[in-house]
Amino acid sequence: MNEPKFIIEEITDPGEIARHREQDAQFKRNSDWLEAHWPDLLPQARGKFIAVAGQESFLADTPEGARQLAEAAHPNDMGIFVQYVLPHSGPRIYGYLRIVDTRLAQNRRERTQQAERTKSRARSKRLGRRLLRARLLHQQ
Repeated sequence: MNEPKFIIEEITDPGEIARHREQDAQFKRNSDWLEAHWPDLLPQARGKFIAVAGQESFLADTPEGARQLAEAAHPNDMGIFVQYVLPHSGPRIYGYLRIVDTRLAQNRRERTQQAERTKSRARSKRLGRRLLRARLLHQQ
């Protein structure tokens, strides 16, 4: 079988470690900048891709376009990230909620059917007792 191999290696090269730490720091700065400037970006960013580099935003219709704009303006920023901004605000409804709602509705139907069966049995018992009383009274 051709299963992909997963290899974990320990990196001990100080230069490599410093490069990764710098990339993480740049990403954190860009992420913090975006979090602080969302209100300024939101109306025009809806339905587009936003890239952040050098604590500056770049909007485009495709993720590649947004990344290219960011890389052109800040070629040395290793913490560039791109994300899609939803075209609408408000609640998001996910598919799994529908499954839960379906199960709840099914459970509700089952409880209703059980209650109806219980009522039906009680009616049958009352009717049986009435018939028995009527027979006893008729025999006397």
